[in-house]
Amino acid sequence: MAIVVLTNSYAHDQLNFNSKAYADGQHLVSVFVDGQKRVVATSAPTVQSALDQLDVEVGSGDVVEPAQATTINQPVFNVNIYRALPATIFDDGKKVQVLTGYQSPRQIVAAAGLTTYPEDIVTMDRVNDFNLGATVGREVTIKRAKPIQVVLAGRVYNFRTQKATVNELLAEKGLQVQPSDIVSVGLDEELSAGQRIVVNRLSQTIAQVKEAIPATTTYEYDGNQPQGYTAVKQAGKAGTKLVSYVVELKDGNETGRKVLEEKVLEAAVTQIIVKGSKVPTVTAVGSVPDLIRKWANYYGVDENRLLRVANCESRYNPRASNGTHFGVFQFLPETYRLYAPRASAGSDYWDAENNVRTAAYMFSVGQSGQWACK
Repeated sequence: MAIVVLTNSYAHDQLNFNSKAYADGQHLVSVFVDGQKRVVATSAPTVQSALDQLDVEVGSGDVVEPAQATTINQPVFNVNIYRALPATIFDDGKKVQVLTGYQSPRQIVAAAGLTTYPEDIVTMDRVNDFNLGATVGREVTIKRAKPIQVVLAGRVYNFRTQKATVNELLAEKGLQVQPSDIVSVGLDEELSAGQRIVVNRLSQTIAQVKEAIPATTTYEYDGNQPQGYTAVKQAGKAGTKLVSYVVELKDGNETGRKVLEEKVLEAAVTQIIVKGSKVPTVTAVGSVPDLIRKWANYYGVDENRLLRVANCESRYNPRASNGTHFGVFQFLPETYRLYAPRASAGSDYWDAENNVRTAAYMFSVGQSGQWACK
C-alpha cells in the first residue's frame, strides 16, 4: 500500500505560492472540468477570461458555475464546468430531447424550455443502455398536476394537484365544506384536468335597520267654514322604528329577508286638516244678473263685460265648481281671500253677492286679467 503524506514544507510552499499570487494582484483559480482540476494564477477579471487563459472551451449546452460573466473577486476561486449530456424528457405523452449540462431534473426541464409547477412531479433516471427505447443519457419524466378551479363562497381559487378526488383536493388545500354548503359535484368524484368545482355557502344573519314610519292624515269638518276651506290644525311628522330582519345569504350575497321584530323608537304624529263644510246659501239664478248690475254700478265698471264673464265662467250659477274654482266668478279660494276683505265682502265665496261684489271690485282696480273669459 502506498501512502502519500503532505509534509509541512509542501503546505508551507503552497501557502507561500497563494500569498505571492495574491500579493501580485493575482487570484488562484481552480477549474474542474472533464474530470480534471486545472489551476492558474491569474489577474483575469472574469471567469470567462480565466477560461480563455487556460484554453478551456465551453460548448453549447455546457453549464458554467459560477456564470462566465462573474467577476473573480476572491484570492482563491473555484469554477465548475458540467459538460452537456443528452436527456430525453417525457411530458404527458410528449417526448422532448435536450443537450444540457444541468444536473437536476427540473433544471434539465427548464433548459428544454418547458414550464413546470411546484405540484408537478419531476423524476430522473440514468440510462446505461443507450440503445434502449431510443433514449440516451438521462431520462426525465414529468407527472403533471391537474389544474382545478374551486369557487368557494364566491372566492375563486386556482389549484394544481396530484390528488385523485374532490374531497382529497379540498383536504389538501385546507378548505372545509360545511353541512349547509351546496357542492356542484360529489365529494368522492374523481378529478379531471380543467375541472371547475363550485361550493355555495348558505348562511343567515340578523340585520337591524332604522326605518321611517309615515305620518297619516285625518280630516275634521267645520260647519262654520265654507266648502273649499282648508287649514292645517296639526302638522304631521314621520316617526322612526327599529326593524330586525333575518337575512338569507348565499356566498355572502343577500338572497332574501323577512321581518323578525319591529320596535317603535318615535311614534308618528298624525296630520289633522280642517275642511269647511258649510252649506252655501243659494241665490236664485235669476237674481245673479241683477247683483252683477248692482255692483257694476257701485264700482263704476262695465256691467255688460261683467255679465259676459259670469256667464262664461258659471252660467250665473253660484254653486258652480270644477274642484279648484268656486262660485259665480269661479274664484280660487286664495284669490278670493285676498280681495274679498278689500271689497268689504263676506268670507263665504259660495254666497252669490259676496262673489259678485268681489269680482266687481277687482275689475275696478284693474284685475280683470285674472279671468280668461272676456
